[in-house]
Amino acid sequence: MYVNVPWTDTTYNFSGTTFYSGNSNTAEHDANNAIKNGMYYYTSNGPSISLETAPSDGALYVQSYSDYRVAQIAQDYKDGRLFVRGINNGAWQPWKKIAITEDFRPDKLFGYASNPDDSHPGDGARVFYSWGTGQANNATSGYSTGITIGSNPFNTNSGFQIVQNIGDDRTYTRRYDVGWKSWKTLAWTSDIPTS
Repeated sequence: MYVNVPWTDTTYNFSGTTFYSGNSNTAEHDANNAIKNGMYYYTSNGPSISLETAPSDGALYVQSYSDYRVAQIAQDYKDGRLFVRGINNGAWQPWKKIAITEDFRPDKLFGYASNPDDSHPGDGARVFYSWGTGQANNATSGYSTGITIGSNPFNTNSGFQIVQNIGDDRTYTRRYDVGWKSWKTLAWTSDIPTS
């Protein structure tokens, strides 16, 4: 086995003409630049923390058809979680976390990190939480939790959202119609005049 040098024995090639192997002290460590067949140790541009257990470094397997058709599998050294992504026409696609059995619980919906403006699922329901990245009536900061309901799979241009801002105890709703509309605040009984 060669370290950080091309392996030209084509018996073991998946595609392309070389296979690279690097360790923590050699080779490419930026996942965005690891576009040749091989195994790497990455320290940057791997899966982001928004994928919950995503690591800041780990093992990276790369299979390349060309510089514009690349598949990557990243693995966290600590818990073994796997993440995947690819290049499509020269652009890296977002990392995706591979689900494991523990991720599926019929009694619980797991939220994902998102600003409310970015949480529209297209279709279906999506539970989300925002830690300092946005809330109702403040798209750039603040804390909130919520659920977004998309429309049917054949028309993803409509839906609605319910959000609870953390800190003001108010609940907000709005609809999606080819873009988010203005927030509406749900009234408390104490908000309604009695006379």
